Amino acid sequence: MIMETGTVSDVRRIIQERGAIWAYQQFQLAHPELTSFLHGAACEHAIHIIEPVNDWAELCSQFDSEIRPMTINVKLVRDPPLSRRVTPASSAFDEAWMLNEPMPQLWVNDLLCLATPDLPEGSLTFQFHPEGYVFQHHGC
Repeated sequence: MIMETGTVSDVRRIIQERGAIWAYQQFQLAHPELTSFLHGAACEHAIHIIEPVNDWAELCSQFDSEIRPMTINVKLVRDPPLSRRVTPASSAFDEAWMLNEPMPQLWVNDLLCLATPDLPEGSLTFQFHPEGYVFQHHGC
């Protein structure tokens, strides 16, 4: 069976993979002491935990209730799955400074003020443009 690009099945597969990556990164941030790898194929993903865990049931329960998005098919496993290893473009630790969240305008302005204390008073705003981004400074 050949799948067309842009079908609902493709969209679901992409949403599942992105959600699994997000859950994997959140798990890494919550448990940096555990070495783990994300595996997946189609709409099924698993986070393989390498080290022994004292309370496996509690860890799985915490993952399911506090980390895993409820619509994403991803679980913690002890044994390496047969599916391919998924390597995110960046690790949770690369993104930890902003917890992998999009930044609202206020946060960007605050970060710019921290990075450049002599930034003139006012705010930097963003306007979407199809061929790029437009940032405008609005002074006092």
